[in-house]
Amino acid sequence: YGTTGGQPTHAPETDFAAAAEACGLPGTTVDDLDGFVDAYREAVAHDGAALVACEVEPTDPDARPPFDYAEIKRRVRGALADD
Repeated sequence: YGTTGGQPTHAPETDFAAAAEACGLPGTTVDDLDGFVDAYREAVAHDGAALVACEVEPTDPDARPPFDYAEIKRRVRGALADD
């Protein structure tokens, strides 16, 4: 998120979990790792689409790693290899 995301939104108060539920999908908002683990487990176990909205701290744009596709690819591959 901090590298390729962080874009401002025009509606920071949008409740994406409620929007998912209004469309008939299970939706959950989490703000910590434990909550994410539980919500993700439930979403994957659900027979169909589900949404897990994660509240994250904004990143200082100047502190982000360079937006270099080769570097992003290396970091993603490294993160997947760690799992």
